[in-house]
Amino acid sequence: MKKPLIGLIALIIIAPTVQAATIYSMGGNIFHYNEVNFIQPITITAEKEDEITAKNGIRILIDPVQPILWDAVEKIELTGSAASQGYINENIKPVFSANYKEVFIPILKNWTVNLRSTIYGLKFRAYQDPVPFNYYLGLDFTGDGIADVYDSYAYTIEETTPWADLTPPYKPTDVKAVVSLNPAKVVLSWVRPPDYDYEGIRVIKTLVRNGRTEIDQQMILNKYKENDYEDTKVQEGDEIKYEIAANDVMGASEPVVITVKLIQDIIQEPTPPPAEPVVVDDAELTQLSSLYNYYKTRFGIKCREGVSAGDSACLWSKIDVVYAQILLGNSDLNISLTARDLELMALRIVWPEKRYQTNCINVQTPDKTCPALEKSLKRAHYFIDK
Repeated sequence: MKKPLIGLIALIIIAPTVQAATIYSMGGNIFHYNEVNFIQPITITAEKEDEITAKNGIRILIDPVQPILWDAVEKIELTGSAASQGYINENIKPVFSANYKEVFIPILKNWTVNLRSTIYGLKFRAYQDPVPFNYYLGLDFTGDGIADVYDSYAYTIEETTPWADLTPPYKPTDVKAVVSLNPAKVVLSWVRPPDYDYEGIRVIKTLVRNGRTEIDQQMILNKYKENDYEDTKVQEGDEIKYEIAANDVMGASEPVVITVKLIQDIIQEPTPPPAEPVVVDDAELTQLSSLYNYYKTRFGIKCREGVSAGDSACLWSKIDVVYAQILLGNSDLNISLTARDLELMALRIVWPEKRYQTNCINVQTPDKTCPALEKSLKRAHYFIDK
């Protein structure tokens, strides 16, 4: 059974009794607090046919608990028979995963017995408060995230004369912005970086409102709980750029930049009118007559006092009742569509149009909502096209 990366005693217990690929780092990997430095060259050797495969590549692991991470270098160099015989590229960009506890090096084809490569250019990031053990690089050649064999030499982290942390944290990942109106707000969310000295998130907000630019900076420092930020100091029409960076005691990471514009449904371009005019028949007039009182009641609920003039539910109910009034010749309600209503309608009709094309046109089984959707689009275009 495979074991996770642990200390020297465990290494002796799980020492393999059969031939397996080997990993050897030449020793001398001693790091200090707050240090980023190259590790000694690592040599990988295949001891069995097809043990190191193109499918799984070379995966080098470090201890999941020890306060040390791979530093995300852009390129590494590989030498040895694997490189000279075309089994691996000599210069390659490695891929870091498992919160920077694994480095993946792709290879071109399965290795034969005794094929080897020495890897230059990998780096460690060392942090404070290490567990007092020696730790070992692990080689995972099955791709399950657990080491199959271990390096003969340990790496250690030692305390030394304190110096400033000069390494910013990794930037946050999976950064998203969700925009909503009524009330207007933007909710930012992210996944924190794995750095052991991570302190929190810094958000810089640049807002353009009515042609004027404002800049606001927010610090979110609770590293254990905070993974989102709700910005309520916004209003419809704002254009906002957020720069989201991870902070440690000495500075910030490279920011992740995300921009939003507060338009309902984040739709910014109107849909062009249809090529054919809207046709109203007797059957539709009969249906409108039977539904007119329902439309008026729904309009009174959806557009009650206090509801924003830009509320989508209010706008669509208003379209129904005004459409019915015009075609039936009724005048018992003193309402009409404003220029702003028409502007919002043209903006918001984009998504229903796309949904109708996807779910209702040239599909084997149209969605059950297609008739209602077609009716709403027809009524909206009745006003937009005019």
